[in-house]
Amino acid sequence: MNVKRSVWKTVVNQPKTRASAKPVPVIRQLAEILDTYRSSIGNPQSGVMFHTGAGDHLDIDKLVLRFVRPVAKSLDIDWYGLHGFRRGIASNLYELGADEKWFNKFCLMQNRTSRRIVTSKRSTLRSSQR
Repeated sequence: MNVKRSVWKTVVNQPKTRASAKPVPVIRQLAEILDTYRSSIGNPQSGVMFHTGAGDHLDIDKLVLRFVRPVAKSLDIDWYGLHGFRRGIASNLYELGADEKWFNKFCLMQNRTSRRIVTSKRSTLRSSQR
């Protein structure tokens, strides 16, 4: 999957950095789901991948409000926002032993302090499992 532009609410821009415009690695299972979805919408070669029925950009805040929060609530999961969600995924991937190089690219942890904190958590976790 390649990122060609960023969209936030009604603002469409180029990605902020060169790294943001690079291909996004996805696991095989997700690639299969995205291929199926893309085929279901006519296999477009460009344009917005996820959109409203009218073809407009999805509003992430509305998506979270209408779908994510109710599902989290029904599963009795506290919701701490998209940033917390991303960090939670990052922690889970790290605990599962994701390759550090891939992990840093995938999770876009460009901040060295964040990497050190997660790395030290991983070391502590692995030591306690021995």
